[in-house]
Amino acid sequence: MRTVRAFLAFFLLAAGSVFAGEDMPADLRAYLEEIKAAGMTEEAAGSLRTVAAIETGATLLDIQTDEAGKIARRGYTAKFCPRPGMSEEARAELRKQMDEMNAKVEREMERLKPLADSDGSGFVSSEEGMRFRRLYELGKSVLVVTTDGLRDSKQVAERLQMPLETLRQDLTAYASIKSFAPLPDLK
Repeated sequence: MRTVRAFLAFFLLAAGSVFAGEDMPADLRAYLEEIKAAGMTEEAAGSLRTVAAIETGATLLDIQTDEAGKIARRGYTAKFCPRPGMSEEARAELRKQMDEMNAKVEREMERLKPLADSDGSGFVSSEEGMRFRRLYELGKSVLVVTTDGLRDSKQVAERLQMPLETLRQDLTAYASIKSFAPLPDLK
């Protein structure tokens, strides 16, 4: 999947170079301008939107563990969802609440954008966006598996079902994003 996305991004950039100036199709030019104006790829925007929605309460992140304390599942639930049979008045109120929450999510995305831009280029690539979301969710997962006081790195890695060295590298990267919640010190 990443290979396809990388190829598509490369193709679009190459097409932009080939079609430089007036020869570029108008819809391709408009699309590239939208991405440039947004300061991030569509995929990066999706990753940041997910984190922003969780941070603002628009989406609930549910991390469940099994009997051994290992991460078993991550689920996402939208806070606002129309129900069948709602009155028009109730639907109108829900739309109003959703619009207010969407505005909060957009503001949070703007706050998160420079944090996700790990190379400081002013543009969030798909890779940077996915990395940001992955690290954010890692932090939430570490908080879940350490609620019982566990501080042994090897056991935390086992509960997260990831290699210890990967956990160490990811925790170092996580710590570099200053707005993320602090995590317990692991031994």
